This record gives sequence, C-alpha cells and structure tokens, in this order.
Amino acid sequence: MQGLFFNAIEEAVVTGYGYAAWDGLLAEAGLDGTWTSSGTYADQEVMALVQQAAAVFGLSIQDTLIAVGRQLFIPLFARYPAQHEFRTPEDLLMGLDTVIHVEVRKAFDEATPPRFDVERIDNASLLVRYASERQLCWLAVGLILGCGDAFGRKWEIDHVECVTDEGVERRSCLMVVRDA
Repeated sequence: MQGLFFNAIEEAVVTGYGYAAWDGLLAEAGLDGTWTSSGTYADQEVMALVQQAAAVFGLSIQDTLIAVGRQLFIPLFARYPAQHEFRTPEDLLMGLDTVIHVEVRKAFDEATPPRFDVERIDNASLLVRYASERQLCWLAVGLILGCGDAFGRKWEIDHVECVTDEGVERRSCLMVVRDA
C-alpha cells in the first residue's frame, strides 16, 4: 500500500485522538511509523494498525475500517491536484478509475489501487462494484461516506454483496449508494 495512505491515517488519528494515541497504536502494532508518501509498504502494516485501533477503541474491524475511511477522505482528496474537476460526489466516484486512479498509477509505479465500476441507477442512487486483492471494502465504504460528507451530502450504503461474506466465493463487492 502507498505510504500516502499511511500518512493520511496518521493525520486522521492524530487529529481525532492526539499524538499519544498514534504513538500507542504504533507501539502496540509493532510498527515504527516511518512511511514516506511515495513509498510502497506491506498491506499487513495497515491491517496491524486497524486491528490495534479496533482493540483500543472497542470497535469491530468493519466499523474501524469505515471510520478510518471516512476520516481519510479529506486528507487524501486534498492531495489530488485537480480536485476542482469534480462538481458532485457522484462525479468523483464515477471518475475514480478513469481519472484519479490513472494519476495514482502514473505517480506510483507499484500502485495497485482498487477497481471501482460506478453507474447511475437513477437520480438519487449509484451502483458501485468494488474489487481489490486487498479486500478492504469496508475502508471503501468509509471513503465513499467521507466523499459525501465533503460535498455536504449524507449517504447511506447498502453493501449488497461482499467478498468477506463467509461461505461465498466472490471477487468483488456490490454496493448501492443513495441519499440518506
């Protein structure tokens, strides 16, 4: 995973809970926290942070990933130089693969961003298919909710199909995003 993501997680934790909480999470997870934004790091490191945060804050892994994703949206989006291209959160979601992730791949040779296929169902809802070898769909749910927040929209997400469902073999998640 790109170091930029770890830097944004640090920013979100420090903003929400302070440096002592961040240092405690790093210590408990056995991580040193020295990630550069342009570096590529093991996915296990982000999961170690998430697992430790879940334990410390008394949340499920799913709820922790959603909370982290929601907090991460603004710092990540602020780093995107052409953010003004998107007038609505729907535009942004529909441009993830065709605009944003194209730029991510240009900037970071080793980047493997998730795949988002987004289509409009009607004026009030989107169908989102998420696919990633990382299976961090609940982080994606949080990022989508954070996207809505950034544009002043309250969204609800129905996670219709999930790669993490036990006993079911899936390669992608299916979500419906609509105004709450």
